[in-house]
Amino acid sequence: MTVPELRAVMDSIPGLCAKTCQDDLEAVNNWQFGAYWAIWRGMNSCKILPIEKFDKAIIRKMAESLLSLKDPPGISDAGKLGKISASSHTDPALFRLEVYRQLWPASSYVEPHDFVSHFVSWIQSLDEVDTEGPDRTPGQLSPDVLKSLLDSLDAGRAQEIMADTTSALLTVGDNITIDDRHQRLLRFWFVTISQTRHRFRDIFIPESSPVHRIDPIVAIPYLKTFHVDTICRLWMRCWLPQYVAEDGGTKQWKARQKGVRRFFEERRRLASKDEPRQITPFLDAICALKAKGLPYETAISKAVELIFAMYGPLIAHKLHKKAVKESLTINDPRPFAAAIEAIASTSPMQALKYFKSSPEVWLSLCPRLPLALILHDSLPRDELFALLDRRGPAIQSHRADKESISNNQLSALDTELVNIIAYAYANQTSRPTRHRFRNVYFCYLYMRDRGVPLSPLFSKAVVRAAITAPLENYEWVSTVKLRWVLRLVLSIEGPEVAERLDKLVWRWRGEVIREARRRWDEAGLFRTMGPSTVVTVRRAGLFDHDFPKWRRPFKKVVMPAGFFAPRFLRRTRFAVGEKEMRKRSWGRLSRREGGMGGVTNLGGECKGHHVSLY
Repeated sequence: MTVPELRAVMDSIPGLCAKTCQDDLEAVNNWQFGAYWAIWRGMNSCKILPIEKFDKAIIRKMAESLLSLKDPPGISDAGKLGKISASSHTDPALFRLEVYRQLWPASSYVEPHDFVSHFVSWIQSLDEVDTEGPDRTPGQLSPDVLKSLLDSLDAGRAQEIMADTTSALLTVGDNITIDDRHQRLLRFWFVTISQTRHRFRDIFIPESSPVHRIDPIVAIPYLKTFHVDTICRLWMRCWLPQYVAEDGGTKQWKARQKGVRRFFEERRRLASKDEPRQITPFLDAICALKAKGLPYETAISKAVELIFAMYGPLIAHKLHKKAVKESLTINDPRPFAAAIEAIASTSPMQALKYFKSSPEVWLSLCPRLPLALILHDSLPRDELFALLDRRGPAIQSHRADKESISNNQLSALDTELVNIIAYAYANQTSRPTRHRFRNVYFCYLYMRDRGVPLSPLFSKAVVRAAITAPLENYEWVSTVKLRWVLRLVLSIEGPEVAERLDKLVWRWRGEVIREARRRWDEAGLFRTMGPSTVVTVRRAGLFDHDFPKWRRPFKKVVMPAGFFAPRFLRRTRFAVGEKEMRKRSWGRLSRREGGMGGVTNLGGECKGHHVSLY
C-alpha cells in the first residue's frame, strides 16, 4: 500500500465507522480505535519501511484522533487475545505511548515503554512554550497528550506512575532544592492530573524522602479535587510534622502524634454544621496541637497561606477571627497581611476594618492597603498617618526600653512606606494639584520631624506634585516653589539631576506661557484687556479643563486706596478744581472705565442706585 492510499484509508475511517454503527456512539469509538490500532500493528510489522520512516502526517492524523477517543473494552476471547499478544501488546496505553513518542520524541534517550521519563521530558518541553497562545499550531505537543495517557491507564499503574513522576520532577537538574523552575513544573503537573479521572492521595513524597517537600500551595489544583476533610487529613499527614519540627517539636511530635490525631477526630465528630467547612478542619488541627502542648506557630501561618490560596482572602480572615477566639498565639502575621492586601484591591474600607481588628499586623506589612485607600480617596490624610503608629515588634521592643530611642523613630519598612505613600499622593488624579502637593509636603514634614533621610522616590513624588502635574495641567509654577524643589532635589539626587530639572522646567514654563498667549490672542482679549498671564487665561476659562471664573467680561481695575479713605484723610493730590473734579470724579465714570457706575463723590444716588464711598 502506498502512502497516498494509506492516507485515503485514514481519512475514510471516521466516516465509515459512523455510517456502519449509526447512532451507537460507543461502538463508533471502539471501531475507530480498533481500526487505528490495527493500522499501527501493520506499520510496525512492515519489513520494507521502518516505523521511523513513515510519513509524519499519517502519524499526526492518528495521534489527533486518539486524543479524543476512549479506550475500548478489553478482549475476552482467549484465542483472539493470544494471537494479538503474539504479534504485539494488548495495552491501549502502550499503544498511545508508541504513537505519541513517534510524533513527539523525548529530548534524550529513554526506554520505549517508560511512561515516567516521557512524562518528565514532555512537561519540560511544555514549560518552555505557551500551550494556550494564539501562535500554537494544532500539531504541537499539548497537555492533552499527558491526560490521554493517564486516563488510559488502570488505577494501580496510574497511581504508581503519578507518584514516580512527581518524585522525578523534584530531582530535575543538578540542584535538589525546589527553585522556581521546579515550582512551575510541579504546578503544571498537578494542573494536568487534576483534569484526569484518577484521584489518589498517596502520590506525594513520603516522609523518608531526602529531597525537600512539595509546597502544598503548588499542589492546590490537585488538592481541590478532594473534600476539605480529606485535604486537611492529607495536610496533617504530609506537611504538619515538618511545620512542628521547624518550631523545635520533633521529639514531642513523635511521642504525641497519636494523641493529636485522636483529639482532632473528636473535634471533627463534635463539629457543628453551622461552622464554615473550609476552615474548621484546619482550626481543629491547630487546636489539637495546642491541647497536646506542641508548637503551632508555623502550622497556623502555613494553614492561613493554604486557605488563602484555595478559598480566597475572606475565608482566610475568618480563620484569623476563629484563631483569636481560640486564644491562639500568632507570631507570623504575614499571611494575614497578605489577605488584607488582597481584600484592599476590591474593597479598601473593608480591608481597613480587618486591619484595625488585627493588632498583630502593622501597616508596613501590607503597603497596598494605604495605596488602595489613597487611590479610592477613602480615608483622610491624618487618619492614614495615624495607622503608622502601630509599629512592628522591633520598634515595640525599643519602646519598652526606657533608655532607647524616642517614639518618633521609624523603621526601614515604615520609611519606605512613607515614601510610597508620598508617591501615591503625587499621582492621585482625583484631587487638584495643590491638594496633591499639600499631601506630599505633609509627608516631607513627617519625615523631617523624625530625622529620616529622604530617598529618590520621595524626590520623584515632590517633582511630580509640585512641577510636572501643574505644568501638564497648564498651571503656573511659581519661582519660589521651583527654588524649594530644586534645593530638595539637589540634596537628594545631586547637582546634575537638579540642573537638568531646572533647564527642563524653564523650557516647559515657556511653552505654557506661549500656549496661554496663543489662546488669549485667539479669543480676541488682547485688544480689549491687554497682555495676559497664565493665571488670567485660566480664569477666563480658555483651557479645555477650566471654567470661567470671572463675574464680568472686562478687566478688573484695582482702585487706589485714597478713593476709599474718609474725606479728612484724603491725600492732597486728589484735591483738584471743580471742573477737573467733574471730569475725574470716580463716581461719574462708567463701570467699563473702572468707575462706580454713576455714584457721586458725595455719596449720593445716581439713577436710583445708592452706593457709598466710605
